[in-house]
Amino acid sequence: RSGWFRYHRLFRALLRHHLRDEDPTREPLLLRRAAEWHVARDDVDTAVDYLAEAGAWEELLDAAFTYGDALFAKGRAATVVRWVERVPRPVWQGRPSVLLLHAAASITAGDPRAASENLDAIDALASASAADRMVADLLGARSALQQGAAGRALAAADRVLRDVDSLGDTEVPHVLGIIGSRNDVSAAALHTRGVALWYQGKAAARASLEAVLESGGDAAWEILALGSLALLDAWCARLRSGRQLGLQALALARQVELDQQPVTTGAYIALAHVAREHDELDEATMFLEQAAKWASPAHRPVAASLVRIEQALLAFAAGGPIDGLAVLTGHRARARTHSSQLPAIQAHQRAVEARFLTMVGDLDGAERALDMASDDTADVMASRVYIAVERGEVQAARALVV
Repeated sequence: RSGWFRYHRLFRALLRHHLRDEDPTREPLLLRRAAEWHVARDDVDTAVDYLAEAGAWEELLDAAFTYGDALFAKGRAATVVRWVERVPRPVWQGRPSVLLLHAAASITAGDPRAASENLDAIDALASASAADRMVADLLGARSALQQGAAGRALAAADRVLRDVDSLGDTEVPHVLGIIGSRNDVSAAALHTRGVALWYQGKAAARASLEAVLESGGDAAWEILALGSLALLDAWCARLRSGRQLGLQALALARQVELDQQPVTTGAYIALAHVAREHDELDEATMFLEQAAKWASPAHRPVAASLVRIEQALLAFAAGGPIDGLAVLTGHRARARTHSSQLPAIQAHQRAVEARFLTMVGDLDGAERALDMASDDTADVMASRVYIAVERGEVQAARALVV
């Protein structure tokens, strides 16, 4: 940078070596002063490097707590994970607050498996409070949901909702700015419950998601709930409502500066679906590209499945059923088993596949695809009617409609 000068790294190493020989206690002090200088200039990453060199573990953990909320809002939860992991684990393995921070940041960064060890450790700590254990249970539910384990997520969310009224706000640990009060815990558990029920194809999902909007929890949970409701409506052909809810989620995300966070994924998928249904393919492509940024198959397999289904439908709209089938086939070869077995998502994917197969004249293949669906959802039944009509079996089609 203009106006900056830097010693050659070898000369710098030599000076540091002489400093350690002459006064071993002075180097950590100077490193701390260097960290303070960088913090004053909003260069916290460099400050953390100096704190790690100084072995200033408490100051480094303080930085993770102090700046964790802002990093989360910028989509940099992985940075919080990295900072905590620079501290030797024996320093923090018995501290519930750090274990929760690391677990929450890992889940947000798309690495739920990295959170499991810390969440298990909290359960074994005598020093962990009831609130610590409840938030750990909640984070475990979020981790399970992210990996597609809907039953496990639902059970944990129900436990939290059963006991949350026993907490006082002062007891709830502060985690990344999105958990810090009883209302936040309730909102997070309600959203987890709603999405888990949706993944299982249960109609009760909507009531839990709508309850999030009345819970008074952090805006992040409201954004997630709006996105989930938008997707539910979009899939049920309530396109106007799906669009309104999706745009409402994005507007709120921009208002609270969470628009560069995975919390917007559901809204973007819903808006892509609506735009495609309205034949606005360029807009649908743009929305899907935004959703795909946060939908890694390795870390967020469920979101990746949803994105890929919409990509297949978009490919069909732009090119035809053969193009749509190619996208679905490629995804199935890479998809994780648990995400593809979620009843609602699997049924939707099979219905889309059957639609494409019917269009290319493979009616038997279309029926086989529907027979593999784990639930007779509305779109599965619509596909069965379509096949019956294509076969000329009008009475069978009418019976399905009735």
